[in-house]
Amino acid sequence: MNNPYFEMSLLQYLYSHYKLEGFEEVLHSKRIKPLLKTQVYCSTISKYFRLMNHIDYTQLSLSDREYISIYFTNETDAEQNRNKDQSIKIYQKIIQNIHSRPKGYTEYGYDGHATENVEPRFLSSNCAPNNYITFGLYYTQFDENTEMDEFRNHNIIVKIVNQLQDNDVAVLMFSEVDLYRMASVNI
Repeated sequence: MNNPYFEMSLLQYLYSHYKLEGFEEVLHSKRIKPLLKTQVYCSTISKYFRLMNHIDYTQLSLSDREYISIYFTNETDAEQNRNKDQSIKIYQKIIQNIHSRPKGYTEYGYDGHATENVEPRFLSSNCAPNNYITFGLYYTQFDENTEMDEFRNHNIIVKIVNQLQDNDVAVLMFSEVDLYRMASVNI
């Protein structure tokens, strides 16, 4: 089972829970541009953040899976049903399931794919603990307005990531540099 509308509702729930709007305001005020497409439904929730965790629907009860199948079939359903008590109970079950995963690390790619149970490398910035809520933060690393300090955006992002990670949350940083790396490997 896979339900992108339910997953977007979960992102919206977590976005509110972790108060990501304040962090987005800082990013916007510092002129750090998002890298994600802004014409898609998910960007109405967040222009910078995406939930990286993959949901294990098999850990939910049959009635929960049926509820998701019935009430999360399109964007309108997702908006109407995201704050219902039953939806919130399912979000909390999923969060509990994520926090109860065995210790270890998952490596996430820029495109959202994940490889579980990896050994993190020293300089790898795309690994996160299996049992953490994990967000991807997609941003422009280089800013043409700040030629004297080419790491300005990166330093701002690191401050935000450090603040968020105080809450058993992992934040992976993805910039256009990652896109260049992926393109160079695929050529």
